[in-house]
Formats: sequence, structure tokens, C-alpha cells
Amino acid sequence: MHTDEEFAELSFAERQAISRSTLQTLMARADGAILLGTFDKRADRHLSWLAMDLDEDGWKEIADLQAETLQRAIGVKAAAIARKQERAEQGKKTKTFPATFGALAFESPPVPEED
Repeated sequence: MHTDEEFAELSFAERQAISRSTLQTLMARADGAILLGTFDKRADRHLSWLAMDLDEDGWKEIADLQAETLQRAIGVKAAAIARKQERAEQGKKTKTFPATFGALAFESPPVPEED
């Protein structure tokens, strides 16, 4: 993970390479989950996307929302690890399962105008 400042210091080509690799990894995990039947195993799984036109203020709000959501997800992961460790210390087993959390926010290419 990179801070916005660290990412800004990279060249455009370096940022593209990191984005491509990260996205390919996420897509591979999602595709594998679909193929193995775990993606839709839970009815409360989440998959959504939203196209929108934003100004600079809207973009900043979306970027902040993504950062906040990531921090919350990191906290959820840490809490799950702590619960598992605490239960193990008490001699209790905790059933865990692999899960993937992903979120995207990016500038899209312009939509071609219809004649």
C-alpha cells in the first residue's frame, strides 16, 4: 500500500504497472471465487459499481470515502484476528474463512456522445 504522496512521486508508468498488477490480482481472486462457487455462496455478499460525473470537490469526497472505508476494513481484519487469538487462548476454536475486500475509484474515459 502506498500513501497518496508516495504514489504521486512514482512515474506514470510505475503507477500504471502497480494498478494493473493490483487489479489483475483482485480480478483473479474474484474469478476464482466465481469458478469455485464461493463468490455467491453468501446472499449478503456485495458487488456494485456506480458511474458518475464528478467535479474536483466530488472526486476529493470519493477519495476520502475510499480511504476511510479501507481503514475501517483494516480495523475489521485486526479485530477478527484479535478475537481468534483471544478464543484460542481460552481453548476455544474459531471458524474462519478467507474473504476478499476490494474497492475502486478511478477516472473513467469519456463516454462517446451519441449522434
